[in-house]
Amino acid sequence: MITSLHLGFGERRIDADTARAVQMAGLILTERLMEFSGGLEDDIPALSNRERDCLAFLADGRRDQEIADLLGITETTVRFHIDKARRKLGARNRTQAIARLANLRLL
Repeated sequence: MITSLHLGFGERRIDADTARAVQMAGLILTERLMEFSGGLEDDIPALSNRERDCLAFLADGRRDQEIADLLGITETTVRFHIDKARRKLGARNRTQAIARLANLRLL
């Protein structure tokens, strides 16, 4: 059983996009491992279209204000939808919510 994984990079510093991609890959891997071990519920949470849209734009790297402009809603409403979806998915943070949504093949 593997208990840890080490990723090595040639450079001491990695750019923000690479760091974000590695973090997302790690979260998706964690979600998949939880699924195989029976750690994720079988019930797929019922997300609203707006919650799903907000998470999809967030996964695409958009900021809250950009999402608000695209959807014609306020930034506060975007945060509301993302937080509501995060709670429905049982995620601790936005990144984990996106990983969980991807794992459920809803993204």
